[in-house]
Amino acid sequence: MLAVLSTSGPLPVGDLAARAGIAVPTMSRAVEVLVRLGWAERRAHPADHRICLVALSQAGQALLDAVRRDSTSRLAAGITLLDRRDVAALRQALPVLEALAEQAPG
Repeated sequence: MLAVLSTSGPLPVGDLAARAGIAVPTMSRAVEVLVRLGWAERRAHPADHRICLVALSQAGQALLDAVRRDSTSRLAAGITLLDRRDVAALRQALPVLEALAEQAPG
């Protein structure tokens, strides 16, 4: 959810639930936890104050950045352990993986 909010910006709970493929009440509970932890915040919709938007907080962005850095570091370390054939296979797969990443929702 943090990654979705980071790339999409503030979203209504229903839209966030749809992107995650879960029910709105389930997403509402998850958002409540994120808000309580300080990783997300609720905001009023600028055009319709009946709608509550969920936005990534600064602490949430910092957490997401740290997780991404850690994941990248672990992946890079793992790649150094691969033999030449596996590295060559990864290089050939990169265009497909990049295309998938560009198509990913959020």
